[in-house]
Amino acid sequence: MSTLKVDTIQGKTTAGTVAMPAGHVIQTVKSTGGTSSATTSTSFVATDISVNITPKFNNSLIRIDVQGVWWLHFGASSEEYFITTVYRDSTNIGSSNTNRVNQFRSGYVDSGNAYNYNNGFTIFTFDTPNTTSQVTYKLYVHSGSGLEVRYSDQNSENTITAMEIAQ
Repeated sequence: MSTLKVDTIQGKTTAGTVAMPAGHVIQTVKSTGGTSSATTSTSFVATDISVNITPKFNNSLIRIDVQGVWWLHFGASSEEYFITTVYRDSTNIGSSNTNRVNQFRSGYVDSGNAYNYNNGFTIFTFDTPNTTSQVTYKLYVHSGSGLEVRYSDQNSENTITAMEIAQ
């Protein structure tokens, strides 16, 4: 059995060009925080939950994971919900429709009561930005019914993580 010990791996002709096998995680960047904010908009609005990543390779796959807290203010309607998506810079990389059924987890509760309901949520998606320049991934939300949706909480850790995966 052999042991290989190194301090640095560098490309033979150019630093940062070492070929990695497909599926290998190149880097992971995590951002925490987020202040409590609210919206009644039925169109997507930006939250302050975001992460920046500079891909090492042009063809990398980026996995984006978001974990947070939400509140929904119930009114007279028996159906209240909210939709979440992720933007890369100014591009919506998730679902752009207003249906509750989309590729991301959306809050949904039936109630005729005027109570707030809170819960955690987790969403994830994949993106291929085709760049080695910095990109920003940000959580966007909107109310499905026009009633107040609160997202994030100063007392809870809200995170967004971007993971670069070699292709």
